[in-house]
Amino acid sequence: MGSLSSPTEPLKLHLGCGNHKIPGYVNCDLYETGITDHVFDCTGQWPFPDNSASTIYCAHMLEHLVDFKAFFREAHRVLRPDGNLQIRVPYGGHRAAYWDIEHVRPWYAETFCFLQPGYSHAIGNHQHDAWRHYFSVEDAVLRITGKMVPLMRWWLLRVVILAWLELLPQAVEELWVWLAPLKTPEQVAQWSALHPGNSVSARYSIYRHHLERRHLGANEIAEFVDWRKEILWNGFHSWWKLRD
Repeated sequence: MGSLSSPTEPLKLHLGCGNHKIPGYVNCDLYETGITDHVFDCTGQWPFPDNSASTIYCAHMLEHLVDFKAFFREAHRVLRPDGNLQIRVPYGGHRAAYWDIEHVRPWYAETFCFLQPGYSHAIGNHQHDAWRHYFSVEDAVLRITGKMVPLMRWWLLRVVILAWLELLPQAVEELWVWLAPLKTPEQVAQWSALHPGNSVSARYSIYRHHLERRHLGANEIAEFVDWRKEILWNGFHSWWKLRD
């Protein structure tokens, strides 16, 4: 059984763990896999108290959920006000988004905008009016596939390709998103005063070991190399600047 939260050691959850155990986390899955600490459906009520978790991490799980809003409601409830939610999914524009027949929807960086205050008003869609479990999308990484490395290693060619990369199918393979819960009216008001509800900041990145054309070392943690910072990305327009 994974350790539960305490005043000195808040809860860290790994949801959809499958066969991958993360030390120091409570590893959870819909199925008993031999390394699970808790078995439960994350679209139902989670077996953890309000405001008990500092971190929730899930990799390649969200795309399997039909009732994804139930997942975000529970994540919002369980996270502490200073907590964070870390999500990895196949990028919606890549065939990986659907090559598992159990995947039910694609996810793009802009998809997560529905979690932000002001989204319903910004896009004029009243289907979103009732949503109150707000998150701030703190960061999003669009991880470029290693297959692009032969073209992207050259600076001038990279500048040209990056300007049009969103139009190239299969170029972005995976999406990493970091979110923070907005749990009080004051947090919501402060966030809303500084951000548009229908936009997120995102950046194009690639794994360093892919760029260097080598395998990840046994004890090495994958590192991102950033190539472009998106100032605003809302599905219709993106305003950007290149990063060296």
